Amino acid sequence: MNTKGILALQYEPRINNVEKNLMTVDFLVQNCKEKIDLIVLPEFFSTGISHQGFIEHAENEENPKVLNFLSNLAKRNGSNVVGGTIIEKEGNNFYNTSYFFDRKGEIKGKYRKVHLYSYFGGTEDEVITQGNNSPVVIEADFAKIGLSICFDLRFPLHFNKLMKMGAEIIVCPNAWCLPMNSANYEFELKKREMKAFSITRAVENLCYFAASSFKGNLGSGLKSCSNSIIVSPVGEILAIGDENTSSIYTTADTELLRNLRKEFPVDKID
Repeated sequence: MNTKGILALQYEPRINNVEKNLMTVDFLVQNCKEKIDLIVLPEFFSTGISHQGFIEHAENEENPKVLNFLSNLAKRNGSNVVGGTIIEKEGNNFYNTSYFFDRKGEIKGKYRKVHLYSYFGGTEDEVITQGNNSPVVIEADFAKIGLSICFDLRFPLHFNKLMKMGAEIIVCPNAWCLPMNSANYEFELKKREMKAFSITRAVENLCYFAASSFKGNLGSGLKSCSNSIIVSPVGEILAIGDENTSSIYTTADTELLRNLRKEFPVDKID
């Protein structure tokens, strides 16, 4: 058995209050007493959802306030970190970007969100530029990690590509949500939808699936579904968030995963 600890965070963001949100992340991570090999943060983890905030707090590796925080978080805890997403500015474009940091706090790669959330009250495309269509898999020290973000979940071919590239754990920082005044979609069904997607993506790709989300008000009239979840390759829910602020934790058995894939080589199936 070769188990590694995965921690996914869930909290209510303070809209555009970067300092407070970073303090919350730090508190939740420090409160975990288990050995952590991978930390997964939510989408928009430092700002919540705010077009003004996206623009005001956008950064990149030349303007790296939040990136520096993520690097220090990784070094301080000796853990790999999926930095949820930040709004990354390049030229006149803004990208919804997930960075991956290794245990030394060094950037190993990044993924710019491809499938923007422009439905059910979402207006992401009004500010954010679509990333290119290249999937990203990170060669971490204990497993290959595939990157996805939120609305990507509705596009199974994205995950199929990650699996065929060798991804053993797929992470999904998200802000799965619903407009507070929605007249056509029941909130409990929206929560069930996220759970179903998470289980399906884990089973069809024979991988661990780890999603980190929020609770409560996300900004822009959107309410989170409180859907942080970690699922095993055979569809077992290993950890799931409730309606509260929480850090969900479990261990992933990479040896078991690799043995399962020897018996059922999903990467060879078209």
